Amino acid sequence: MRIVIIGSGAVAEAFADALKGNITGIVARNAERGKLLAEMCGCEWNADRLPEADLYIISVSDRAIGEVSEQFVFPADAVVAHTAGCPTLDALSSRITHRAVLYPMQTFTRGRRVDFGQIPLFVEGATPHALATVRSIAEGLSQKVEQADSAKRSRLHLGATWVCNFVNMMFVAGSDAAATPLTTYEALIKECVAKALALDPHNTQTGVAIRGDKEMQQRHAEMLRQSHPQYEELYKLLSKTIWETLRKI
Repeated sequence: MRIVIIGSGAVAEAFADALKGNITGIVARNAERGKLLAEMCGCEWNADRLPEADLYIISVSDRAIGEVSEQFVFPADAVVAHTAGCPTLDALSSRITHRAVLYPMQTFTRGRRVDFGQIPLFVEGATPHALATVRSIAEGLSQKVEQADSAKRSRLHLGATWVCNFVNMMFVAGSDAAATPLTTYEALIKECVAKALALDPHNTQTGVAIRGDKEMQQRHAEMLRQSHPQYEELYKLLSKTIWETLRKI
């Protein structure tokens, strides 16, 4: 299958690396990034010319999906898929018949390779041809492929924001508050995640908030007020939420 990737960010790079045997073109406004991905795939880079393909993967920011899909005239029988979690099929131009979604639920960083075999891939298609095409690609990449409509993907994306983006911010806050590298907490982080996955996080909360230890919470808040005041209200809100949500009645 001939595949063209439109975009040059972290997600585009991940798909380019995983599918490079099938990539026949990279289309990207960023010349430096576009040429880098094209070199990776052994294909040509273009800023605005669309090579012939069976599948076009639009991997750009959520807000740019509509604009980019309107910019080109795609072959009538080609499938055009975006890779975002929240945007619907209708984010793609209505001129495209075979619209699809190929959403990888993973965090991506430029220059860091990922194992697609373990990444959940959620697919949707406006036509049977579109769905079959993205499902075929997904199943060639991952052991975890599921059809999901826009409503379900939006919920999954919301959850991913909590368990990845917000958790990463907690890593930043914890490292800042203690003035120590995050690696200091490596064993703690690994056990926290392992327990949550094995036992359900509703059953694994520990710490001063779940114990209702107001004295220790006040000490923590005072320390934050002196060193990192931007985290004080967040600490208090999280402590309150833990107590109200997870304490054993």
